Amino acid sequence: MIRVRVLLCVAACLLFPGFANAATKPADAAGSSASLRAGMDALARKDYAAALAHFRPLAKAGNAEAQAQLARMYFYGQGVRSDLGTSTALYRMSAEQGNADGEYGLGVGYDRGEGLPQNYSLAAQLYERSAKQGNAKAQYNLGVLTEYGHGVPQDCDAAVRLFRESAAQGYATAEYAMGKQYDEYYAGDTCSLPHDNVEAVKWYRLAAAQPGTDGGKEAANNLAVMYNYGEGTSRDADGAMALYRQAAKDGNVTAMVNLGKSYEFGDGVRKDYREALKWYRLAAKTGDDQAENNLGMMYQHGWGVKKSVEMAAQYFLAAAKHGNAYAQANIGLMYLPDGGLSRDDKKSFAWCTRAADQGNPNGYNCLGMIYSFGYGVGKDSERAANFFAFAASRGNSSAMLNLAVCFLNGTGCRKDPVVALALSQLAFAKHDSEESTARSYSESITAQLSAEQLGSATRLYADMRKTNVIQALDSYRALAKTKAAIEASRDGRHR
Repeated sequence: MIRVRVLLCVAACLLFPGFANAATKPADAAGSSASLRAGMDALARKDYAAALAHFRPLAKAGNAEAQAQLARMYFYGQGVRSDLGTSTALYRMSAEQGNADGEYGLGVGYDRGEGLPQNYSLAAQLYERSAKQGNAKAQYNLGVLTEYGHGVPQDCDAAVRLFRESAAQGYATAEYAMGKQYDEYYAGDTCSLPHDNVEAVKWYRLAAAQPGTDGGKEAANNLAVMYNYGEGTSRDADGAMALYRQAAKDGNVTAMVNLGKSYEFGDGVRKDYREALKWYRLAAKTGDDQAENNLGMMYQHGWGVKKSVEMAAQYFLAAAKHGNAYAQANIGLMYLPDGGLSRDDKKSFAWCTRAADQGNPNGYNCLGMIYSFGYGVGKDSERAANFFAFAASRGNSSAMLNLAVCFLNGTGCRKDPVVALALSQLAFAKHDSEESTARSYSESITAQLSAEQLGSATRLYADMRKTNVIQALDSYRALAKTKAAIEASRDGRHR
């Protein structure tokens, strides 16, 4: 520990002779406070040269706050070359004088392992000292360590209390954290309060009112979602779009994707594929896998852009490599016959398997097609039907129609046109790209059924919507077995 301390001091001393004694040499009170305020004002207006002119002599004279502010400038490279060693040494000098900002800055170094070996225990100690002096950022960071039990015992009540103390000082990140504590969407997080979307909206609004801050941009996106769906507040589509734009302007990639979706589907705004493309492209530049996949879809279908198999595959592949399950299924489907790319059974199976391993319905549907036609594997109609059923139960309309064909022809399952009709109707109700095919299937099958069968199909369809395809089919089969047993017993009595 002593060795690290000496090395860090050397970094600052080489740049600023006289710093070796700065930590123990208090600055003269007269005039230092005015110069410090002038430096803070210059920093706020991003006049880094002026800020440095004020902070450097004060820091050399031992002013703890000036040391902390100068350390921050070296950390972010504001007016100087970024230098972690010098930044850390200055933070330590400030912290050793009990300065809250210095303790906080040094704590961050230990917390993140930036310029120092990562040590959550030391980070927590420094945050606690700073937090006791009312430093809002230290209170929040100590809350995070306490929430996850890093360097301190895990204690959700204590974590929330620290978040609340920090938020009470107007720290946007803490206000955002309080919103998440109440937001039903984050119910599975490590610590969360009883669901209360009204409270979540209240805290998100406070944080979103501070644009340009980390907490503000995250809160603005989440608040936009709640406005869009009327969660915890009345639905406000215009307000949602304004908040998405605010968050996106501040660099929130999720908000960029949400803007793209809003324009692609006309959700709360007039449908505009070109605007959707613009926002997806901005998000994709950051490597966002969802934006990459969505761009692939737009090139594949020619939505707002000229159709391009090559561009679609390029974006699908990029998103797939980033772990996006939908993209993995999409690129896998493109390697199948008539998928757009040169047929490659091995690549198709590999990508679709990776998607299915994540529980993705498109991946299951793709595997169903592979086994149904025997693309690179032994043909297995029963396994194909099972994969289609998994995908259909997760809402995949293509799988619903594929499974309908299985039941219509009796491939991989018992022939049953009643089930085929119910599945076709379920696919039609999705109103997506399979709507036309689903309508055609429904009309064709309906013409073949009796009134009693149509009634059974209607009941099965309703059950599928209420539960899911697999559960509904299990109940339908159990009912059919019961009816068959009753009929058999009646036949026996008559005999």
